[in-house]
Amino acid sequence: MEKETKQVPEIITRQFKENRKIWETIAERIKKEPPAFAMTVARGSSDHAATYAKYLLETKMGIVTSSCAPSVLTLYGTHLYKKGGLVIGISQSGGSPDICEMMAEARQKGTLTVAIVNQVNSPMAKAAEYIIPLHAGGEL
Repeated sequence: MEKETKQVPEIITRQFKENRKIWETIAERIKKEPPAFAMTVARGSSDHAATYAKYLLETKMGIVTSSCAPSVLTLYGTHLYKKGGLVIGISQSGGSPDICEMMAEARQKGTLTVAIVNQVNSPMAKAAEYIIPLHAGGEL
């Protein structure tokens, strides 16, 4: 844990450097086609990161943002209307079937989808239109 904590500054520097272009592309798209709302889909510590994203989206871009429980779709079978929105999935592994299903459905309905994920070949990353790699190494 100590080793991973000490790697954080290096990883964040790498994220800024290597992800800059994709963030700029997403920002341009949002400016050109402002989403009516944003929704985050995550679990555990990734959901804490999603809460931070909510504050950024609301305070910096004026986009109302909500956290969605993946079980709304996978357990209760409710298909949320997502056209014209922004859905951000956050996951270290990108392999949680319920989050992947939410992302896939959102994209099918014409929603801008962004996966913030460590595993760029994961099902969640493949379901999203844009992928933001975490560059954090293996999940231990």
